Amino acid sequence: MAGLVEVGKAEGVTIRLSPSYYVRELDFLVEGYLKRGDHAGLCSPLGIVFHTIAAMEGDWGNGEPPLDHAKKWMGEWFETFRELYPEKYQRLLDGRTPGE
Repeated sequence: MAGLVEVGKAEGVTIRLSPSYYVRELDFLVEGYLKRGDHAGLCSPLGIVFHTIAAMEGDWGNGEPPLDHAKKWMGEWFETFRELYPEKYQRLLDGRTPGE
């Protein structure tokens, strides 16, 4: 995860949350995939999963408003995100930064 954060920085993206935070979120996501038998989810590219988690947290600092970036990045999946993670969605709506 630290490597993915560094790749983002090299591309001009600011990531504020720690790599260990992203490892925990990834572990939680994998656990959910296993419980649901979602084998396709388990095959998702790590870079895309990392970017999606960061977008959901409002932590993909590329100059766009976090809510706008999350909507654009997640596309049709954004509505599912909104329903499954109402607290994260609310944080994006409120414009709160990660960790607040």
